Amino acid sequence: MSKYLLSNREKIVMDEFWKEGTPLTTMDLMRKLKDEIPYTAQLHRIINSLLEKGLIQVCGATFSGRRCARQFQYTISQEDFESEILLEDFGGNKRKLKKFAVALVHSIAENETEDKDACFWMN
Repeated sequence: MSKYLLSNREKIVMDEFWKEGTPLTTMDLMRKLKDEIPYTAQLHRIINSLLEKGLIQVCGATFSGRRCARQFQYTISQEDFESEILLEDFGGNKRKLKKFAVALVHSIAENETEDKDACFWMN
């Protein structure tokens, strides 16, 4: 199984790490994600899974009240993560993915040109 295949809750946690961009403790995540992941045990399982997949790592420790808490940070940027998923979707064929990326950029450029033309005629 791919380390880039995430459950919905794993994705929620990774999105929080990427959004924050700074190390987070379990308690930080519990405060931020209390509606999506209401139980500490669930969050611990998710963190352990992300650690096993190598997507986060322990990067330090801090005090939370009287207790020492581990801090975690992501090991891959969101952009690199998503590009790895795309590469897997293309069967690891980098040449095929490059052709797709070029076609996508051309398509986006054409749409932007069409949008500018439409705005010109509307004014």
